[in-house]
Amino acid sequence: MEPSEHEHVDSPEPGRWPAGQAASARQLARVVTLFVGAALGVVAAGLGLALWGLGLAGRISQSTSEVLDLVKLGFALVAGVGGTVGLVLAYQRHLIAVEAGHRERAKEAREETKLFNERFGKAAEQLGSEQYAVRLAGVYAMARLADDWSAGRQTCVDVLCANLRRHYPARPGAEQEEQEEQEEQEEYEGSPVDYQAWRDDREFRHTVILVLGKRLRVPDSPWHGLDFDFRRVVFDGGNLGGAQFRGGRVDFGRAVFSSGTTAFINATFDAEVDFWGATFSGGEVDFRGAVFAGGTVDFTGARFAGGEVDFDAEFSGADVNFDRVEFSGGTIGFTGATFSGGAVLFPGARFTGADVSFVDAGFSGGTVGFDEAADWSVPPRFPFGPDAVAPGVLLPTVSSDPD
Repeated sequence: MEPSEHEHVDSPEPGRWPAGQAASARQLARVVTLFVGAALGVVAAGLGLALWGLGLAGRISQSTSEVLDLVKLGFALVAGVGGTVGLVLAYQRHLIAVEAGHRERAKEAREETKLFNERFGKAAEQLGSEQYAVRLAGVYAMARLADDWSAGRQTCVDVLCANLRRHYPARPGAEQEEQEEQEEQEEYEGSPVDYQAWRDDREFRHTVILVLGKRLRVPDSPWHGLDFDFRRVVFDGGNLGGAQFRGGRVDFGRAVFSSGTTAFINATFDAEVDFWGATFSGGEVDFRGAVFAGGTVDFTGARFAGGEVDFDAEFSGADVNFDRVEFSGGTIGFTGATFSGGAVLFPGARFTGADVSFVDAGFSGGTVGFDEAADWSVPPRFPFGPDAVAPGVLLPTVSSDPD
């Protein structure tokens, strides 16, 4: 989906008093006013009854002092009731002022949302441009908008990830052996324009990854807890080192790590992270110093067929699942990894040709289970022998019977 197709997000109007509540407040003021009027009537009637009960009704004119006392009492009653009416009117004016304030804040919120939507439209338009420099400007514009716009932050991130999922052009001259950049371009038989387009596209994607990684490195980043959709993205490099994946969902399903260096060095995985069906076919994927501290990390159905993957990481609390993973080529290093909690399981995994090494790994807690592996033809290398298996490590039972 092109970025321009994303719907704009309208933020709610904070502080607005619903019409029903405002009407109720006005009704309350009217009720209080009526109550005060009724109270005046009751007070007057009560005063008359009191005079009659005390036998003063027929003698009130005979005593000047009594008349003055009654006048004072009347003034006091009028003053009290007047004060009450004043309070009611003041309260009503307060309600009107509060409602006016809510309307003003709602107006400001609408204007702010309008501004955010305009920025979103402009950034999305830049991302869809055919001009390389304009597209790069769109990456930074969309990221800055996500920083500012809490209500639309997830939408902005979705757009950036969608640009990573765009068609990945094959490298011109990919069938040739690796060589220096200038030599590669000189030997490429196609158009130099095509070659430059490929390089621009790669730098654009690496810039998107760089921008995401920069935000996720901040300890209290508002980007934590968001969802990141990297499904089917082709990674030929990129730096997510130090990123903190906390909360939300991070999906690398069917992603392809084909060349270059994709760095997760010192990253923290405390979320639902999915590498389901991912292919590691070339280049280097570096998890050195990464911490799998919580949540679930799922490599189900992943294929390690080439390149180098370094899992010199800390497995301290997350459940990491290598269900039905195929280790058929390349180098997969758990050398120096520490297993102190959680569960790292390899049910249905096939160890058929890759160099998988756990040499120098530390096993001090949790479970590392190979007991349900489907193929143990080329088993991993461990820092212990078959008779001194580290605690928590479960190896498959290998029959001595060739049949």
